[in-house]
Amino acid sequence: MISLLFLLTGFFQDPAGYVVMLKNGKVIRVQAPPQFEGRNCVFTTQDGTASAIPASMVDQEKTAQRNEEIQQQIEQVKLAKEEAEALARAEAEKARKEAETKVIKVGDTNALPTYADPGNNTLDEGNGEPAEGAVAGPSNTRLFNNDRNDPVFVKSEVSSRVGDNWQFILTVGCDAAQGVSNVNVSFTLVYADGSQTNAVRAVSPAKIAYQSEGTVTFEFPATQNWERSSYELTFQLGG
Repeated sequence: MISLLFLLTGFFQDPAGYVVMLKNGKVIRVQAPPQFEGRNCVFTTQDGTASAIPASMVDQEKTAQRNEEIQQQIEQVKLAKEEAEALARAEAEKARKEAETKVIKVGDTNALPTYADPGNNTLDEGNGEPAEGAVAGPSNTRLFNNDRNDPVFVKSEVSSRVGDNWQFILTVGCDAAQGVSNVNVSFTLVYADGSQTNAVRAVSPAKIAYQSEGTVTFEFPATQNWERSSYELTFQLGG
């Protein structure tokens, strides 16, 4: 549509200007349609000179017809330019909005696959003492589908006990054709007693191409068992 408007604009660009057509076939280029005052035809030439000639020398019918055609061309040029400018503004606004930071929430309000504890989410054996192997327990992996067709999404979460911390490694995928950049994940971990902790980390690399991946790692104090996690992704389209 934009290209068509620019073609139209180019086609009608800079009409030759208004004219005074004489009966002898000569044409005088003028700034505006001539005025007939009594026996005179009054006009201003394109160089700005105010002039007048006998009206009897002018083919008034051809002059009026040609100037009407020129006026229509000028109106078409003006309309095409206005439409092209309006579309350009709309495209610029669309691009500006796409460049703004977007937010995708994943977690409490959007069902995640059920966490199946393989043993890494246990701090003790019921007597307050650390469970054997708790220092580096097995990992638990959850795989997520991008059912909502979000531009960027968490593909997987690998959780495990590492030393005195719960560790979560997230793999972030991109389904946006233009890619995404500056992806940040706000990770909230909810403990067994209902308390929670939060951290924000940047996904690496800073730019993720279409159908490519990035990763980010979180660690939280293993002061008690945890029950669930949720994420909030912020990002920019393109980059």
